[in-house]
Amino acid sequence: MDDVEVRNIIQQFGGFSKSREHCTVSEGPRLSAKKGAAATPTRKALGPQTLPTPVSAAPARQASPSADSQAETAAQSPASKFPSHKDVLSARRALMADGGKPSTSAFNSPSKAPTRSSLLRKSGGASARPTTVPSPSSARQLVFRSPNLKRPLARPAFSTPTKRALVDRGGNGACVGSEKEDVAQHATRPSPYQPRTPATLPPVTVRQPSIQPKSGKHGEPQVFDLTRPTARHMLGSVASQIGVGDTQRLPQGVLTMSADLAAEYRFMDEASNQLWGAAEARQVLLDRGCASSVVTDVWVANHYRWSVWSCACYARQLPLQWRSFWSIGSIVNRLLYRYEREYVCGQRSALRRVLEGDSSSQQLMVLCVASVLRTDKATQAEVTDGWYGIQAVLDPVLAQALSKGKLRVGDKIACVGLRMSGVAEGVPPLTEKAEHARLMLNGNCVRRAPWDAKLGFQRRKAMFLSLSAVSELGGAVGAALDVVVMRSYPVLYMETLSDGRRVIRSEKEELRVSGALAAKRAAVTQDLKERAIMARSKSANGVRLATSSIEACHEGKELYDYVMRSSADPAEAQRQLTRAQAEALDRYAAEQQAAIEADVAETVDKQAPQRQVRALFKLLVCDYPAHKCKQAEPSGGQQLALVTVWGPRGIGPADFAEGSRFLFTGLTVSPRKTGWQQMRPHHQDACLRLNFSLPGSHFKPMPADPEIVQRSEYRERGTLYIDEMCHISPGQEVDLAGTVTACQAAAAAGQSSVLHLSTVDERGTSHVATVEFPVVTFGSVNVASGCQATVRNCVYAPRAGAAPNTFHLRAGDGCELIY
Repeated sequence: MDDVEVRNIIQQFGGFSKSREHCTVSEGPRLSAKKGAAATPTRKALGPQTLPTPVSAAPARQASPSADSQAETAAQSPASKFPSHKDVLSARRALMADGGKPSTSAFNSPSKAPTRSSLLRKSGGASARPTTVPSPSSARQLVFRSPNLKRPLARPAFSTPTKRALVDRGGNGACVGSEKEDVAQHATRPSPYQPRTPATLPPVTVRQPSIQPKSGKHGEPQVFDLTRPTARHMLGSVASQIGVGDTQRLPQGVLTMSADLAAEYRFMDEASNQLWGAAEARQVLLDRGCASSVVTDVWVANHYRWSVWSCACYARQLPLQWRSFWSIGSIVNRLLYRYEREYVCGQRSALRRVLEGDSSSQQLMVLCVASVLRTDKATQAEVTDGWYGIQAVLDPVLAQALSKGKLRVGDKIACVGLRMSGVAEGVPPLTEKAEHARLMLNGNCVRRAPWDAKLGFQRRKAMFLSLSAVSELGGAVGAALDVVVMRSYPVLYMETLSDGRRVIRSEKEELRVSGALAAKRAAVTQDLKERAIMARSKSANGVRLATSSIEACHEGKELYDYVMRSSADPAEAQRQLTRAQAEALDRYAAEQQAAIEADVAETVDKQAPQRQVRALFKLLVCDYPAHKCKQAEPSGGQQLALVTVWGPRGIGPADFAEGSRFLFTGLTVSPRKTGWQQMRPHHQDACLRLNFSLPGSHFKPMPADPEIVQRSEYRERGTLYIDEMCHISPGQEVDLAGTVTACQAAAAAGQSSVLHLSTVDERGTSHVATVEFPVVTFGSVNVASGCQATVRNCVYAPRAGAAPNTFHLRAGDGCELIY
């Protein structure tokens, strides 16, 4: 047991007092009775926490000077700093036996030391000097104190032995000469209970700002301070100052400046009375400490061009402040700023990251139209992010907007989902390979941006677009579509025939057709295999080997003829073959089997060719009007769209609940087809047709507000009876319910099956409806008379000259018959 464990046990069970000066030694002849016993050091009471000592104790001390010398000698021994392990355990047992009552116990002695209160009464008060009464029957006596001991006097604040010794030296306590010597000796002697002096901390130093110039990632010196000014104004804050002032006083170079002329423009340096252009700007950058390997002629010419054009645009729009923009110092500051951002800080603009292949061109970014070039083949434009430029090819929608003046030079455009062409991999800008790069701008991927929009990549990742803003000729829809699912149609299967025609079948009809084809192919395959076996058996008759011994056979064909045709027992003949002969026979047999299977497969494909079938399902969607209006108002000509999900993998119509809100991205546009025009509610134009194809397209469910959904075109599905058809407009899609009266099958392949339904209203009038089901899509419809049937997603198509209370409907591709 080390010293730390002893101290923890004593403190836990209220053992010895915290200071070693409370442990006193009995002075008597038994101090050295046991040979080799470690003497306990003599400690004098130094404070009011020790027990009071009577005055009569002094003569006893003087009677045994040898004991004092031995005690002082034992004090220097490190073995007597703490009581032994046996003493601690005995004290612990004694305390537990008393039940935790406050008591005073003596260790290694049968006698008990006097309590504090009894000694105080004997001494006549607390002013007497405290010592411990020696016990004649014990070599040493250690006082045990319980933490719950009630003291008659208030306990003073704890003070270290060194402090108490200094107080006694100053005359603040009554000490006899021998006690003063002990106090002085105790003060100079190191004690394990003496608190350590806290370490002296170094003085706090305040770092002064470095006057050395800052450096970049590679140790380049800083040439421009990028610290943001406290009073920084955004571009939108000067909207009230745009156009204020007389633009006629501006220099002619400012009024006629364009992106093409900016590269060759040269300022007049008033200090040297010489022209100042891109070459002089490069020399200024070199004098400021820029690296010559970075500020090349091509680099300076590029950034000089965009800086001059930008300053001229600012000067034209803010005539009152044109001098702060149109100056040599402004151009130099812009060039230094670009050097600091691009080289020292290692930051790159949007177009540079796209050209180098580190960022996708499909991300949302804002570009500026710098120039336009019209040719007979296509319309091209140069777009820039303020740092670099790239040629872009405009589709017919943007070309028409450019010719109508809706898109002009200097306008900012928001682009998303763009496609890069001309380069197979990343190339650095301002190189010959970068000149072949082209951005393909589509009308459905580009929108005009606010005039104060920041160029480059945007923090928001998506650009929302309304269905009414999607153009059929605008190519892929790069923006996100926030829509509500109006109708979810069942899964269909489209087969492409050999002549290019396409046939759409329902799931039930597809199972019938595919099953018939599989049975036909199995029958043809079995017939061909039987014919091949018969041909082998006929060719085997009369075949004899030229060699008389099997050991002379080494070719696979010879071994095959000997084993399978010449020998009476092929199994026995095969066991007689060597390992090399067996391997040659296996190879030849595998080749023959593969050749036969290839011939059979080729013949089967000719007689029963494979079908090219693709699964799909359709969704009728409308705009979620949260992005367009905040109050309920008639939607009027709000656009609808029919989204075709091609090749669904793991998704189906059940994943798109009607009335739910979804976010679609990566859709493509198909030309409109009038076949779905009759399915649309109201008398609007044919709905827009969009394609959802994996893996390029994505969808995400979104939370929908019921109040906003009510303002959309979505209407909850409801089933009608035939007598309620008088309120339905022609071309409207309905769910019809009634009793089957007759079912007429199709007479030919190109005709339709007709289902007759009827209902009787409250007045007893009978209402009849006929629903046509195309045979190609639904096959033969056979429903027993008298059954209750529901036809979903059928279109009301009235006929001229129809009888009263008779309605004619047509089953479209998404129709369902439930009975």
